[in-house]
Amino acid sequence: MNKITIASTVVAVICLTACASPSVTRTNNSIFTRVTPTEIDDVAWRYVRLTLAAGAHEPEWVDAYYGPAELQADVAAKPRSKVQLIADARWEIKHIDNLLLPEIVLPGSEQRLKALRGMLFAAVTRLQM
Repeated sequence: MNKITIASTVVAVICLTACASPSVTRTNNSIFTRVTPTEIDDVAWRYVRLTLAAGAHEPEWVDAYYGPAELQADVAAKPRSKVQLIADARWEIKHIDNLLLPEIVLPGSEQRLKALRGMLFAAVTRLQM
């Protein structure tokens, strides 16, 4: 094989590998491909929003917040009841259990999702007190 053929083969393999990169496409809650880091980040950001919203009901809930002030203001402008926060946290737990955990392929992602799940479960427990 000459250098041009080898280079063409390498480029073709790289392109095919890029085309097969994990991404999420969902229709009617069915998964056709794997979970992306962005989807896990979305769960984490919703957890942050839930935590900030819970702080409106219990001042000791958030002892320090160093994130974007706009996020904190947005959450404060859209208050949620404890009942709604519990429902939202339970939805996130089901989302993790049914859609995300079964499809994890990225190293470290399973631990991150399980940690988020544990914090959401703790939030439900505390909100029910």
